[in-house]
Amino acid sequence: MVKLKRVLTRLLLSYACAFICALFVPGFVHRREYNQALFAWYKNPTAENASALAKVKRKNDLLKIEERAIWAIILMPLAYPLIAVLSPAKSVKQAC
Repeated sequence: MVKLKRVLTRLLLSYACAFICALFVPGFVHRREYNQALFAWYKNPTAENASALAKVKRKNDLLKIEERAIWAIILMPLAYPLIAVLSPAKSVKQAC
């Protein structure tokens, strides 16, 4: 049970580290809807166009986060050994 808990903790930590690393990699989501909303707001800056632009921008942000989560899953096999090496294999009590 303790070993399973340790493995699950390492997996969670490695996914978190991989997600954080993937989060800071710059990226760009190009969508036609965003361009249309931006140009509509630029030509006619009304509250309706601003609301449409905010809605599409939020959708883009969610797509970026989803993409980063997928990249974190891809990077996780690289992060797991790093967490395993950095975490102590045995506590002092177990060594005695």
